[in-house]
Amino acid sequence: MKKLIALVFVFALMAGVFIAFINYAPEHNPFSKKEEYYVQVGDKYTVEKSKTDKGEEYANYMYTLPGFDEQGNKRDITFNGLKVLRQHAYLKISLRADTVISYTEVQLEDIPDAAKVKISK
Repeated sequence: MKKLIALVFVFALMAGVFIAFINYAPEHNPFSKKEEYYVQVGDKYTVEKSKTDKGEEYANYMYTLPGFDEQGNKRDITFNGLKVLRQHAYLKISLRADTVISYTEVQLEDIPDAAKVKISK
């Protein structure tokens, strides 16, 4: 009987941790659907200056760009970088739970045709 109670307790604890993880960190949930969009970097961005715990200043460069998925569906995507991104570069942006989790530079020929048509306009 003690083993059964311990097993139920462990299961309830694991379920609680999992539910908290899904609710408070959905972008890290491996079961959330990952979406990919393609953007072209423009020349418009805002700079947000912050300080580390040690008082060192750093800047975040905030971009809001129109992104297109592989079917050509549009979505405005806001993300930040630690440097100014190369103008006119193409990026593949990965989102999970509406949060940008990564971006990588790609070549135009690597972009799906439906998105490529929309980006080049």
